[in-house]
Amino acid sequence: VNENPISSITPAPAAICISKDLTLDGKPSKGTSPYTQLWTDVDAISISSKTAQTITINTPNAKTYSLAYTVTDKNGCTGTDNISVTVNALPNVSITAPKTTLCRKDAAITLSGTGNSGTWSPNTIVSSTGSFDPQDADVTEDPSKNAITYTYTDANGCTNSASIDITVMPMPSVTLTGNTTACIYDGSFKITPNLNGG
Repeated sequence: VNENPISSITPAPAAICISKDLTLDGKPSKGTSPYTQLWTDVDAISISSKTAQTITINTPNAKTYSLAYTVTDKNGCTGTDNISVTVNALPNVSITAPKTTLCRKDAAITLSGTGNSGTWSPNTIVSSTGSFDPQDADVTEDPSKNAITYTYTDANGCTNSASIDITVMPMPSVTLTGNTTACIYDGSFKITPNLNGG
């Protein structure tokens, strides 16, 4: 009587995020080597090689998949291990802003993002707490459009991001034209304001 081989899978249980790769390692033992190996995907998951000891899976769909790993030894005896692989969806990430158009000398605003524990970028125009000061905005053009990204990782270790554009308007400038010299008893004269920018 020949001893059946034992098959085991690591890691178990297993979980990944959508569109990420997961490596599963089959570990045959007992029985009589050499072994042949076969991975069976009950739910039609994408497997890199169904006859390799170590495989990589990747799926774009969030659900729980079932896989079986069967080892056959030199004597034709078999052993099977089963595993469930949970594919987690990416978190829905959004940004909330008090307003998205500011004047350059307006007070700073605070942006908020999903979960309030993500990271903001670029750090040249937005702080780690989501504070945006229009005076720190891009000055290469007026008005300036400032793209801000918020990246959040959920409890499953899945990461997603959202972006928002904050437009900063230049401050208007005013110049006066007309008679700039007058005597105390001169008659009235006209001064014309000229508005630029803003």
